Amino acid sequence: MPDNSPRGVVPHFDPHDPGLSPERAYATYAQLRRHCPVSHGERHGGYWSISRYADVRDAATDHTTYSSTGGVYLPPVSGSRFPRSTTTRPNTPGSASSSRR
Repeated sequence: MPDNSPRGVVPHFDPHDPGLSPERAYATYAQLRRHCPVSHGERHGGYWSISRYADVRDAATDHTTYSSTGGVYLPPVSGSRFPRSTTTRPNTPGSASSSRR
C-alpha cells in the first residue's frame, strides 16, 4: 500500500474509545481515509487499522502479505453506543415484495 499520508498527520483512532459516537464515527473514518489510510493503535498489544476499501480488500485476500498469525485480540466494541433498531421486518420474500410497492 502506498504511503501517501502527510507526515505528522495521524488522527487518533481507537475503535473502543467511548467518545467515538455514531455521530462522530463517519467523520473520523473519512479523516482516516484521507490522511492516514493505515493507522496503528497501541492498545491491546498493538494493532493496525485499514480504512480504504481497496486496501481492506487486498488485506482480506492476500494472506501471504497480510497476516495476524502472531495473534491480536480486540474485544468486541460495546453495542451500547450504537442502539439497535426498534423495528424489525420478517425476512420472507413476501415482506420484501410488499416494501417495493
